[in-house]
Amino acid sequence: RMFWKDSLDMQELPLSSKIGITAFLLLAGVGYLLGFANILLTYSPTDQEPGLSITDIRIAFYGARDKTALEASIDGSMKQYFTSDDGYEEVKAWLDAGFSEEGFLELEPIMAVSCNTCHSAGAQVAGVVTETYEDIEGLLVQDTGKSVGRLVSLTHTHLMSTMVLLFGLVMIFSRTQFSELIKRIVISVAFFALVADLGAWWLAKLAGPMAVVVILGGAALGTSFAAIVVLSLYDLWLRKTVK
Repeated sequence: RMFWKDSLDMQELPLSSKIGITAFLLLAGVGYLLGFANILLTYSPTDQEPGLSITDIRIAFYGARDKTALEASIDGSMKQYFTSDDGYEEVKAWLDAGFSEEGFLELEPIMAVSCNTCHSAGAQVAGVVTETYEDIEGLLVQDTGKSVGRLVSLTHTHLMSTMVLLFGLVMIFSRTQFSELIKRIVISVAFFALVADLGAWWLAKLAGPMAVVVILGGAALGTSFAAIVVLSLYDLWLRKTVK
């Protein structure tokens, strides 16, 4: 018997069903924690300061508008890939001097060992190539953060994957013994948090000060996930059946 086809309370389910549901809930929680860890690793280096901050989020989505895209990149997460501080300083000096094509020729040995391993014509990590001056011309413009195309792609991927996971969690939580009011509140907040989380990315893209909303949206979604997982596990294993 599958738990969605009968009216059994969660604690009355066969042990096999309870184990399967528990595994799903725990793995969903672990998956979300790994997602948060990925966010920390991806965005924390942006401002070259320890930890994830609003500044990291603002630069990532809105951009460092006083810099070119290339300068913002090497001042952020790409700085760690320079093989020496001297190489980094030379590229910075070239950018400050007006990033001429002639000057770039002197930087090619630095780019070859620090950048081109990932950003060659063959590799094209993140679609970026740094082998020639023509390759990087598109990066010598004002940094405006994530492009609209990139943001559409991220939003689509995050929405489709998270919505499926959230639906599974909601289906389990809806079979708990909590009151209908509590279920409505928790489930509504969870889906609202998902919309807020995704919408915050676009708000941060439009206005730098809205970066704080990205933090709040992510926190709301994480709290919703945690609430559904913890309450469902409690109902499944610890709560006494109400008759």
